[in-house]
Amino acid sequence: MLFDLVILLMIMIIIIIINNLKFKKFFTFNIIFSLVWIITLLVNIIYSSIYNTIVPSTNVIIMVTVSIIFFNFIYILLSKKHYLNYFNIQDTNINYKFLKLGFYIALILLLPNIINGIMGIITSGFSLSNIRADYSTTIGSGKGVYVYLTNIIPSGIINAFLLIVSYELVKGRKNFLPHAIILLVSYVISFGGRTMVYSFVLFYVICFFLLKQKYEVKLNKKIVIFGLIILLILTFSRGLGENSLIEIVSDYFFQQFSFFQYILNESSMFDLSNSLHYGTITFGFIFSPIYLVLSIFFPSINLPSYYVDINSQIFYNIGTNGNFKLINNNTTSIYPFMLDYGGDFYFIGFIVMALMLVFVTKKIKNNNRNNFFYFLLYVFLLKNIVYSPISYGLYGISSSFTLVFIFVFTRKSKFVFK
Repeated sequence: MLFDLVILLMIMIIIIIINNLKFKKFFTFNIIFSLVWIITLLVNIIYSSIYNTIVPSTNVIIMVTVSIIFFNFIYILLSKKHYLNYFNIQDTNINYKFLKLGFYIALILLLPNIINGIMGIITSGFSLSNIRADYSTTIGSGKGVYVYLTNIIPSGIINAFLLIVSYELVKGRKNFLPHAIILLVSYVISFGGRTMVYSFVLFYVICFFLLKQKYEVKLNKKIVIFGLIILLILTFSRGLGENSLIEIVSDYFFQQFSFFQYILNESSMFDLSNSLHYGTITFGFIFSPIYLVLSIFFPSINLPSYYVDINSQIFYNIGTNGNFKLINNNTTSIYPFMLDYGGDFYFIGFIVMALMLVFVTKKIKNNNRNNFFYFLLYVFLLKNIVYSPISYGLYGISSSFTLVFIFVFTRKSKFVFK
């Protein structure tokens, strides 16, 4: 294993040198992507050895190495140097009428969950774990239409809303910040989750780094610090139980490789020996709405996310030597790519991610009329690429709705609202 880690680090050094020769920069997003994968893998290995959880094998290290190589090869080969200089957003096309309308629609759709969440807070003493458990029961009860109307659709609206507010904040405009805070609070109360707060912080930081070279903008550290404090408070509100804070952090940020090793060990349990899905999971954000409509007429048809979630959402014990450690969901992006392309060609998923990044970058540079739409799409894509060592965030239909509402909020209205 040590030899494989040394090889991985040497390859990373070579990639950094080649990247610097072409782009004259040490830190581009392909390098950040690679470092996030390597750092979380190394921390996972160290943590697992100390805290008695499954230690990622040599096979996992090799798969991560191959993934990094293919992603960087495509990105460096197809990207042009001048694309990385700065983004010139000439026309934002933000439809503030639609944006405000989306705010009210999201609140109305969330209202049943907000009421249930408030009641849960009163009875449980502000325990977000209970709120999350109660909503999980609702999901499992077969209320599919209810879940779409009160969770998936408003989540898409909120994601798109937060993307635009992040851009506005970087440019020094805070008009919709109160609306964003209301939506975040409503989301937390409704589902007991922290994901949306975490996404908002990432959106803001990514927007800042993309715009700071062209525009004289400063990072508002208060927003970032406030967001991190809220995340910490929400973590404690979920209850530490028998776990320390470092164990909770490990569950969310670097224990996924131990879980992925468990998946490889139990490959038949996770459908890795069944038929392939040939990219429908990778492009779930495109295919999900189509499959959703088809499932109305053909009940046997499932959304692409079903084939990932049906097994990964169950809690599994990844503890060793008598340690009992439960984990779910965080499978790394390699697992859904294996479901799509098989164990020998999982790296195709990373080629696709690099191609998407290059394609959207070129659209921002070449399409002046719609480049703000592509800029927001780029930020959303980067957030998911940074998060890709933990899980693949583009296979769910919530991503489809996010893209739809990004498009809606950046269209000029031909209607007059009185």
